[in-house]
Amino acid sequence: MTRKLHRIHLGLAALPFVLMLVCTPFVNRTTPTFAGFPFLLIWIVVSVLLTSVCMAIVYRTDPANSVDEEGEA
Repeated sequence: MTRKLHRIHLGLAALPFVLMLVCTPFVNRTTPTFAGFPFLLIWIVVSVLLTSVCMAIVYRTDPANSVDEEGEA
């Protein structure tokens, strides 16, 4: 794996950690509300969804997960 791709993977893997643990104290408030839900709840839901997207990108771009010419993983 190239160094640049490795750094991108580390950044994508660190993003959910930063969103959930580092930024949560800064967004811990009840206003504004979206559809009657407090902002913190919306923040956590978006963070969980973004975590799935980040991990899917890491999985798809990781050369270790590619299929070789013989069809074996």
